[in-house]
Amino acid sequence: MVLVIIGGLFSFAVISMKAGDIHANVVTEVRRLSAYLQAAQEEAILKNIELALRFERDHYQFLRLEQGKWEPMETDQVFKEYRLPKQMRFYVDVLDGSIPLADDKRAAEAMVLILSSGEVSPFELSVASPDGYRYSMRSNFMGNVEMFAPQSSNQ
Repeated sequence: MVLVIIGGLFSFAVISMKAGDIHANVVTEVRRLSAYLQAAQEEAILKNIELALRFERDHYQFLRLEQGKWEPMETDQVFKEYRLPKQMRFYVDVLDGSIPLADDKRAAEAMVLILSSGEVSPFELSVASPDGYRYSMRSNFMGNVEMFAPQSSNQ
């Protein structure tokens, strides 16, 4: 009987720990993106280039404006495409309306401009885990980032 109770408590602790790990990963992903956004802003200013950050449901990609076309920065090790860990999702609001990024057509609308003047398209972004836990960030037109307290869609 005692072993059953201890086993039940242990499995509950393991489940809680796994949820905590996932939630910590969500926070890490938002902080990672914030750091890359700041680096891209500095890159755009220093090199006098126009950049963009395009979001899709589970990944983002930095683009560079070359001869009037947005080209992926695939050869750049810092700004190459980045995929979220399995089952995490982005939710992005670029100026108007939340975009759940369910398909490529809507993803094209979720592009943040990073200009050589230092300006950044204002946006708000959340990374969500499968259990609905979210952590958010907001950037204003100067690229200043504010992190939001963790949120859960279950609350």
